[in-house]
Amino acid sequence: MGIEKVKQSIKEHSSFLIICILYVLLTIPFLGSSPLIWYDEGVSSEVSWHLASEGSFKQPLWTGYLKYEEFSTHPNYGYFFILALFFKLFGFGIIQARLVSVVAGFFLLISVYYITKQMTTKRTAVIATLVFVVNPLFILSARMVRQEMMLTLFGFLAFIMIVLGY
Repeated sequence: MGIEKVKQSIKEHSSFLIICILYVLLTIPFLGSSPLIWYDEGVSSEVSWHLASEGSFKQPLWTGYLKYEEFSTHPNYGYFFILALFFKLFGFGIIQARLVSVVAGFFLLISVYYITKQMTTKRTAVIATLVFVVNPLFILSARMVRQEMMLTLFGFLAFIMIVLGY
């Protein structure tokens, strides 16, 4: 009985599953090469690396600027914590760092699909999700060590909570 229910669910959501596979194919294979490493990726990775390896928010790259070499006052602590967690779990590197944005983008796709389906129709949810996946800026943001994808995910969820009255 359980296997039949899983098969039915896969059949019912096959369009969404294909979109998710497309997202994975557009992001995961290119994590180490596209885009080239940005300055911001190094800055974010440095703070998170120090947090993961030493337990402190240091940023020696900016030595002499507001004492960042002792403690960074960068406003993205939540993002740095999550990035440091990924470093602890998967090791340190550009691919591991970019994986945070890929995962946040994946949860954003699931959220857009689910919420849109609840508010409108399944067809509209599939189209809305597809619009995200074929947007080059969305894919680029999902492959960068920056907080934009996580910010978009949490912003979308907060907006939905307001709309739904939670």
